[in-house]
Amino acid sequence: MPRNQSVSDLFTKYLNEDTSVQETSDLFKQIAESEYDEELSSLLDAELRNTTDVTDYNPAWEHTLVNIKSKSGFTIVDGTESTASAPAVTTTETPSLSGTIETIRSTEAIPTIDTIPTLSPPIKRNIRLWGTIAKIAAVLLVVVGIYFFNEYQKEPNYEHLTANDIPPGKIGATLTLANGSKVILDDQTPENISDTHGVKISKTKDGQLVYTLVNNENLPNSTAFNTIQTPKGGQYQVILPDGTKVWLNAASSLKYPEVFAGKKRSVTLTGEAYFEVAKDKDKPFHVLTQNQNVEVLGTHFNINGYLDDHTIKTTLLEGAVKVSNLKSTKKLKPGEQAISRISENALIQVTSQVDTDDEIAWKNGLFQFNDTDLKIILNQLERWYDIKIDYSSIPDKRYNGMVPRKSKLSEVLKMLEKTGNIKFELLENRTLKVIPKNN
Repeated sequence: MPRNQSVSDLFTKYLNEDTSVQETSDLFKQIAESEYDEELSSLLDAELRNTTDVTDYNPAWEHTLVNIKSKSGFTIVDGTESTASAPAVTTTETPSLSGTIETIRSTEAIPTIDTIPTLSPPIKRNIRLWGTIAKIAAVLLVVVGIYFFNEYQKEPNYEHLTANDIPPGKIGATLTLANGSKVILDDQTPENISDTHGVKISKTKDGQLVYTLVNNENLPNSTAFNTIQTPKGGQYQVILPDGTKVWLNAASSLKYPEVFAGKKRSVTLTGEAYFEVAKDKDKPFHVLTQNQNVEVLGTHFNINGYLDDHTIKTTLLEGAVKVSNLKSTKKLKPGEQAISRISENALIQVTSQVDTDDEIAWKNGLFQFNDTDLKIILNQLERWYDIKIDYSSIPDKRYNGMVPRKSKLSEVLKMLEKTGNIKFELLENRTLKVIPKNN
């Protein structure tokens, strides 16, 4: 496969959370090919050895990775949350994944779709290792998922899903400039979009919209706003004039000034976005959503505020944020999530019982669910695949599971159907009909 960057370079950037949407897609495409197995295994081994403190190593983490093939699908959660602990092991050897990928590819048995193991995060000093484990698990999931779909043909007939199959979403958005003109951001868009009033707007080949200040003496006033909007089935990354990075999920929009003038930096979000805010202690950064304001100085966080989900979830990964609405104000610490109702002026609730990997899985190229209501799962599929959902007969079920977002819609639906309690019919008008099964 022709490639602009090596697997090694992309893998390193991915672990450092520095890949663009396009680079993440390129990495997953390359690791899905068996010719890169040896190189990928070496990279996985090296990263774990460089990250792990041998005295604190918990072999259960490697157990989780080696058994990642059991995660390549969905499991239903009946009643209480399904959990399974890894067996206790006493050795303190540094983990090794050599041969894991080859074993996964060469296995003769169809991977079992069973209960997803849930492990408690390591103690505080191993937070970086736990993050590395999660990212490597995502990489292995892609290998397993692609192999599973390509190699196993002894399956039930899924013509009801494949006849009108829909490809996954892609990089794409529409930029509305301050003068009202619109620019479609796709592969055909020229690299230089605008260069006026001291601000250069450009598009990179890997799917980023970049704002660069080139003349501080001729800057526009703070009312010159731009808006970037992703359609259903699209996502995009923006680098704002202050250096803040924003990943915009499907069916979302971000409104922002061409230049952050005045005493604060303010943007308006609808939908979902992940922010890495450039530090500026003299000019706090504000994200305005429906009935909510998030204030930061410099930090990493995710905001999910889709109207049809009825809640706004603000999840903090690094730094500190202050979340406010008309009723209350809460300060978050890393690993915490603020939850507020969109349609009500209710008090903001804060929880530390949140898996941050689940919350930003979309940014890393995954659907990832943990005891998630089926309607929430279908909402995500509706946005990413640009389909309509018939919600008239959706069962009250919750699921665990992970699937690469680069999968076709039929592949995701197959995984859900394998739980045995639900069936889907994909109609010609891109409508997905949900058919509960009576067990």
